[in-house]
Amino acid sequence: APAPAPAPAPVKPTKEKKRKAPEKQTAPPEPVEPTEYAKNRPKRENAGRKGYENMTSESLDLTRPRTFASIGKKAPYTVRISPRALLTMDAHAHCCTNEVIGYLGGMWDDENKELIVARAFPAKSISDAGTSCEMDPESEVAIKEAMEELGLCVVAWYHSHPIFKPIPSSKDIDNHNNIENLFSDENPVFATIVSPYDISLEAPTSAVNHFCLGKNVSKAGDGQMPMVVESTEMSWADCANVKPAGQAAMLGPPSIEELAEELAAVSDMYVSHPRRARLLEMWRPFCNLDVASKSTSGPPLTKLGKMRRSLAARLPDAEDAKAANLDAKYGDEVLETMFAHMQKTWKEDLGYA
Repeated sequence: APAPAPAPAPVKPTKEKKRKAPEKQTAPPEPVEPTEYAKNRPKRENAGRKGYENMTSESLDLTRPRTFASIGKKAPYTVRISPRALLTMDAHAHCCTNEVIGYLGGMWDDENKELIVARAFPAKSISDAGTSCEMDPESEVAIKEAMEELGLCVVAWYHSHPIFKPIPSSKDIDNHNNIENLFSDENPVFATIVSPYDISLEAPTSAVNHFCLGKNVSKAGDGQMPMVVESTEMSWADCANVKPAGQAAMLGPPSIEELAEELAAVSDMYVSHPRRARLLEMWRPFCNLDVASKSTSGPPLTKLGKMRRSLAARLPDAEDAKAANLDAKYGDEVLETMFAHMQKTWKEDLGYA
């Protein structure tokens, strides 16, 4: 007889896994709305040597100015700009990571259709003005009074693009349209943009571009088409040897003490500013950029090192100082005095005695 089949093994009851009670979830906090500057600034993923050239400003609403020659027209006027004005603008732009603003004072030579820029007048900005800065009204009044005392008129306004190219945005174009309507009854008025910390600069010297509006040329968005204003940068010797008495009084090189005090006063505007430039931060990991070969050279630069090199390029070298009847160490002494003052007032060790 066949053997009986073995009895089936008893089935073990499966234990039900206890499910964890769902954790009580709180609603995520509302995301903080980024500022317009944060929305528009270029991304910095490619700040290293390799792939560095990929950084662009294409996300910005910028309109590249055209030359008058490209539309078959002659520029309506020429511009000469003093190194003192360039130096002050450049120092101002380096002091803050927000946009800065000011006026350029000078003279209009109606016979020769020439604007001569003698001085820069940095202005305070309205706090929290967003991407484009607005001039503080009290500061504007004080600047106009100072210009009047010196016998100068407003020939331009300037502002900075801290980390991107000095190409006008649609807001810049609108602002300039308003300023032209306000000031251009007696003389032309142009706009200047200074770019201090754009890491795509070929050298540490800040980029400076000028534009005006080509009335009845064509439209750019809701504003007029920006046109290139070509300028001649005067040397310190040029300024020292100007013949007309009125121009000589305005353009003649100041003393070391006077110029250092002018630059120190600019830095004092940012002693307690929340967006004051942190000069000991790294600007970029190299000094120079060869755009053609996409290669870099030179040591890493802090913002302080970058600022010093840029300002030094605006000051006379030994040869220019001699031609301008200035001390051979004029430029070095101006910078030493200014940065020593900044170290004291900004309470930051910049390495100056």
